[in-house]
Amino acid sequence: MKAREILTSPNLDGLTMIVDNLYTRKQSEDYETARTLYDFFVTNFPNCLTLKLLKIYLSSSDQVLRLRSIGHLSETLPGLRNRNFKLSLVALHEIKPLLISCLTRQNPRKCDTNCLRVIVSFVAENVMSFYNGRWEELSEYILLLVNQDPIRAFSYFIELPLLYEGFINRFLEKLREEVYKVLLHPEKNKEEAWVLALTSAVKMGIEVSDSVMRREILHNVMKSAFEVMWLGMEREFAIRGLQYLDKYLAKEAKLCKWSSKQCGFVAAFAYVIAGVGTNLGVDSDRELYYMFRQCTPMEVLSFFAIPGSDYRSREIAIKRLYDSLCDHTSSQWEIDVSEIRGLQPLLITCLKEEGLPENIYKILGQVVFHVAQETFNYEKDPWFDLWDYIGSESKVEFEKAINRNLTPPRELLVDNSRWVLAFTGAYCSAIHLLEVKSHAGYVKKIAYKMIDSVRELVERGMEVGLVTRAFRDLESIVKKQWDWYMTCECRFLKGLLWRLYAIKGMKIESKYVLWRINVNIERSVDENL
Repeated sequence: MKAREILTSPNLDGLTMIVDNLYTRKQSEDYETARTLYDFFVTNFPNCLTLKLLKIYLSSSDQVLRLRSIGHLSETLPGLRNRNFKLSLVALHEIKPLLISCLTRQNPRKCDTNCLRVIVSFVAENVMSFYNGRWEELSEYILLLVNQDPIRAFSYFIELPLLYEGFINRFLEKLREEVYKVLLHPEKNKEEAWVLALTSAVKMGIEVSDSVMRREILHNVMKSAFEVMWLGMEREFAIRGLQYLDKYLAKEAKLCKWSSKQCGFVAAFAYVIAGVGTNLGVDSDRELYYMFRQCTPMEVLSFFAIPGSDYRSREIAIKRLYDSLCDHTSSQWEIDVSEIRGLQPLLITCLKEEGLPENIYKILGQVVFHVAQETFNYEKDPWFDLWDYIGSESKVEFEKAINRNLTPPRELLVDNSRWVLAFTGAYCSAIHLLEVKSHAGYVKKIAYKMIDSVRELVERGMEVGLVTRAFRDLESIVKKQWDWYMTCECRFLKGLLWRLYAIKGMKIESKYVLWRINVNIERSVDENL
């Protein structure tokens, strides 16, 4: 029988023989022939092959053959997904009711469920994600399953793609009830049931829009995870559960396009479970960073801007945003100009937030720098909201912070970054406000404060580790800003360098950095002329 006729014939015998021969000895002629034909079908007729294998499962009375048919299909579909294959609308019209019939067969075995849930996931993804369709029959089936066999319902639910609201509403309340029954009584359930309930809870949190329900889910997940430890259950029990969840979320992050709120829920979940993971030796930071890699820059910044979020998760979010902007600058990854422009209003809001830890604020400042740099490269007008923030709203706070932190430390510390940041921050604020007449007194005051602070450190013999480091950071800043310096900025910088260089007792290493900055300025001016 020709290959095409095997699939077009209403008779299933030809494909049945191929399925059986795929389980014979690999070196045999029957196996090699079957393998060649099956691979040919996968490459050229995946729609028809999917339909025929489901028909074998539904019509055959041979349990071994039935399992083999869906076993092969469940192994084939992930490969087709990786090739971005989509079932045709014509094929889906036949496959959807056929698959529901397969699911509702009496007395399903666990091995059948493991294969069928992979198939359901693939078909549902085609229906809902690729064609924006609805599959009410599947929603009704899961409702039926939640009432009759909750654990099996969990296994199907967690494999579904992002769902439309009406799909989950039909069974949400009953599903939530059954999930909590398992989570809140881990001692009464097997490990597999607890893991599936834990994963279903996270899936529910991603799917629902009710913030109250999301908080309730987080509370019960944390309570369940800690109860596993308090009850003295096996440490490996919880570890395996969290490891499964780690792999699940990594897979979902690749397949699903989460919104900023959904990303926020997953991040909050990762933080909640981190308390358990710390005791179990499971690190959630890497998983959280990977999750943010799947989000757009705006989605990451939106999560960072959520008030009340934990600082650790926010630090990972803003670090991811900074890394993506660095990749853009180095041409490793492209961010559209409109996306970068869209970050500006929310960044100003973040800058105004009070109480941010210094390490997070420093990364936020680096993000602002990259966005500003891109804005100046592509826009004719500067980022006026940023100038307003620096020049007006934050003037008092900047002045207080700079005056306070530019005061020389009494002794050298392991981390002396506070004074160095104050020195470079003072320079940046001054250079940006030079042409604002109302701030002329502030600029002059801060420049003399910088000089006096350096002079005091030199006189105390505390130059190494502070002054030289600050001068090197200043050199780096000047290189980044030089493109937009005009006569006013050049005159201010040269005057500052001259006064710093004139400080008596300064070490040659520090003077050399100042000299190098000045030489680069002169060379750039000559080249421009």
